[in-house]
Amino acid sequence: MILLTIFISLTTTSIASAESWYKVRRDVIFFEYSQGVATDGEHWYFTSRYGIVKTDMDYEIVKARHFDIPLVLWLRGYNHIGDPDYYNGKLYIPLEGKKWHRHPIVAVYDAKTLRYTGVYYDLNTSLIDAAWIAIDPENGLAYSSDDTTDIIDVYDLNQDFRLIGSIKLNKILKSTQGGAIYEGYLYISCDDENKSIYRINLSNGEVTRIIYLDMPGEVEGMAFLDIYGARLHFIFLPPPTFLLPFNIWGNYFYHYNIRH
Repeated sequence: MILLTIFISLTTTSIASAESWYKVRRDVIFFEYSQGVATDGEHWYFTSRYGIVKTDMDYEIVKARHFDIPLVLWLRGYNHIGDPDYYNGKLYIPLEGKKWHRHPIVAVYDAKTLRYTGVYYDLNTSLIDAAWIAIDPENGLAYSSDDTTDIIDVYDLNQDFRLIGSIKLNKILKSTQGGAIYEGYLYISCDDENKSIYRINLSNGEVTRIIYLDMPGEVEGMAFLDIYGARLHFIFLPPPTFLLPFNIWGNYFYHYNIRH
């Protein structure tokens, strides 16, 4: 298959270079909510390494499946859930199996039941990592990438996630963890040295850092929704408690808005 580097013509809302993103609030969430987040506008869908929890907007649990990797995929080596996205009643969830040198896939789950639908799609078979998926329903496209990269892969939703091209970035992104589309731009969270959130112009590959936390911990998945007086929402894992692999007091769910 011959893939072309493509630039996508999208209608975008102009964002001035002097923009300023500011923290609206920071909520403490259960430590299991650690890998990614998606929303249907009425619920949050949080992922852990192995499971999915659906909550209302006050974080009250609606449905939980704490081990939700189907056996058929687990036995093939897929053992890590990433940052999902919601589209048309379904959750599109990236699964990785790099320990067994499996290329990543995106598995489709029913958003009501949180159960695997039996459908999955191969992502770029040259990749080992793909921690996030971002759906652009207006253009019928999906985006993902390797862990450290200056290439964003582009998939066609209407052709069973066929890889149709890539977007070359003007900056290498390190340790990509989450992604989401908002007003025609792609936003990516990176667990790099500054714990950064980047905005990507899909028409030319320009990368702009909009937020950095510069504090110990890990940036994880993200989503957009106009709620709590904020638009951008992302998970942050504070340093683990003593010898445990997590912080017993919970993780942080940051909510940011933009000031022009």
